[in-house]
Amino acid sequence: MSVTAEIRLPETGTRRAAEDREEEDKSQELQAIKEHYLGGIKKRRRTRHLNDRKFVLEWEAPEDTSTDYNPLYREQVQLSGRGFIAGINLKQQKGEQSRFYGDLMEKRTLEEKEQEEARLRKLRKKGAKQRWDDRHWSQEKLDEMTDRDWRIFREDYSITTKGGKIPNPIRSWKDSSLPPHILEVIDKCGYKEPTPIQRQAIPIGLQNRDIIGVAETGSGKTAAFLIPLLVWITTLPKIDRIEESDQGPYAISLAPTRELARQIEEETIKFGKPLGIRTVAVIGSISREDQGFRLCMVVRL
Repeated sequence: MSVTAEIRLPETGTRRAAEDREEEDKSQELQAIKEHYLGGIKKRRRTRHLNDRKFVLEWEAPEDTSTDYNPLYREQVQLSGRGFIAGINLKQQKGEQSRFYGDLMEKRTLEEKEQEEARLRKLRKKGAKQRWDDRHWSQEKLDEMTDRDWRIFREDYSITTKGGKIPNPIRSWKDSSLPPHILEVIDKCGYKEPTPIQRQAIPIGLQNRDIIGVAETGSGKTAAFLIPLLVWITTLPKIDRIEESDQGPYAISLAPTRELARQIEEETIKFGKPLGIRTVAVIGSISREDQGFRLCMVVRL
């Protein structure tokens, strides 16, 4: 009689590990088959560039600029260089500032010193020019007058203008562009200084431009338009022959009243006679024979 005995040995850890590996391999194989036929999302690896650096909160040696800090910028300038620190001797502060900039100048090269000296000379020249420009317009020459000076000049004489490209007014007779023989006649007539209306109207009249001048009575409006007219007439040929008298006068002045016509005639004779310019006035309610005889004479104004 034979007896068969079945002996079961307990599972060991090696067997279980082998089974786990087998299942994992099957799972990976199954996943590979799915990805091959069904497609799957592949995770891309992030590429790291060589210049990518890990952020470090600490300072590196090349980034530390405090070691070679320029003493020029370390020096504190109070109130843009015009003020001082309260509670400290002013002489001491001035001495420290002067010593600092003196030492700095000594360290510079010769070329830098020359550039700095040229800059300082330019600043001094500019400052002197600004102080010079603060003069009153009466203390400046004609070519030194600025737009600001002309504006102040017009305000001083209450001159108001409207229009385009208006010339600058006359500061004095000698500064005007009038011919010498006209200036001589003006001086003989006793006109020492031009009036406000004359200062602005004469330059406009010399340009042969139309002008409407408004000024109070007795301000010299007659001479304001008469002087440019005389300058223009003196440039024209004289009418000496009777045959040329029928061409008419060179200029005609119209006046609204009899008194104003006589006033214009007197002023014209006063200015025109020394220049050889003859004048005649035609006024209503006066003898026609007398005025006709005068008109028969050769007149230029």
